Amino acid sequence: MTATYTVEEVCQRLGITESQLHEYEEMHLIRDVPLLSGDQRFYDEETVNRIEHAIKMKELLGSSLPEILSVLEAEEDLERLKASYREKATEEERRSVIADVTTLLQSQVHRIDDRIDKLIKLRENFDRKLMRIREMNLPSDQPHSSETADGQAEQR
Repeated sequence: MTATYTVEEVCQRLGITESQLHEYEEMHLIRDVPLLSGDQRFYDEETVNRIEHAIKMKELLGSSLPEILSVLEAEEDLERLKASYREKATEEERRSVIADVTTLLQSQVHRIDDRIDKLIKLRENFDRKLMRIREMNLPSDQPHSSETADGQAEQR
């Protein structure tokens, strides 16, 4: 029998509130959660892992829930394509599946690269502001050492 978890157990395990869990359901990040006794929902391990993956993407990438849903759907598409690859008999059919997988993965890499570029620009902007603030607080005859975005010390 597959392990199941109550709403309270899922929330405690993942460090989220019930309202966050329900928000994930409303955004369709969670699908088909059965009601096993009365109005109590029970989540299987796969669903809990999906929620945990969504939370990590939100924390690490700063993604919105619609963006997370898009990534999760792309991952599901990838799994379907892998299964389709195994079922395809001809070399031409398999090449078609490989082309689809390549396109899907390139799209995800591009999305991550865009996010990284935006974060780098934001970091550079904050570095410039920090340097200006530090320069305002120093006597003019005192050298100033600051750290650049790449972590290298720079003499001013």
